[in-house]
Amino acid sequence: MLAAAILNAESNEREILENALRRYLSEHTLRMEVYAYAHARDFWEARQQRYFELLLVMVRQGEGEGINLARQLRERDQETLLVFISPDAGWAVESYRVRAHDYLLWPFSYAQFETMMNLCARTLRRRRPFVEIKEGRLTTRVLLEDIYFTDYHNHYIQIHLRDRIIRTYMTFPAFADLMASHPRFLCCYRNVLVNMDRVTAVEDQDFLLEDGSRVPLSRNGRQLILQRFHDYQFEKQECRGDVG
Repeated sequence: MLAAAILNAESNEREILENALRRYLSEHTLRMEVYAYAHARDFWEARQQRYFELLLVMVRQGEGEGINLARQLRERDQETLLVFISPDAGWAVESYRVRAHDYLLWPFSYAQFETMMNLCARTLRRRRPFVEIKEGRLTTRVLLEDIYFTDYHNHYIQIHLRDRIIRTYMTFPAFADLMASHPRFLCCYRNVLVNMDRVTAVEDQDFLLEDGSRVPLSRNGRQLILQRFHDYQFEKQECRGDVG
């Protein structure tokens, strides 16, 4: 699933931004997890575990943390959508330099926020996350959301989609490293990754997936695997505001 981060040192402003974003997600078809941080160090720590497709960052005179984060992020990542939020228009030139996707003046109305998010949503839908692999001599891009599970057979990674299987010549450790930044994928058995967004039920020895297929659970690591699965599902619900 896509993920958005909010950076704002002021707790009341951070809450307003988070509430506006959750409202937008509840009223539109865009699926996205929401995380809010007070400090850049918290954002960078979280980014080691997940990729953020969208960053809403507060920039203002006398506070360098927001603009410094935007500059550092753009040096490392050309894809994350940056939205500047500021009480003044003086950061417009800087927003161009870091290729900000939009600029929202604070305070804003929900209508203004919705317009900004509609623009971001259109861009994100055109840039859904994918993995790029070799299929024979061809390079193939596979949307992460289309993957049900992957396994390994005779030196080939087998990527199971709803209607076909893509095979790519690769070791499992190399493929696992490729997928490590995408938290939806869980190693639940030897050389097997399951897309937790596709799991509909947990059975005694298997995950049951949306297409009716079953993926085995490792007997030795079953408790840890189930804990990771339930933690992931809880975080999804929490990000949608379904918990509490």
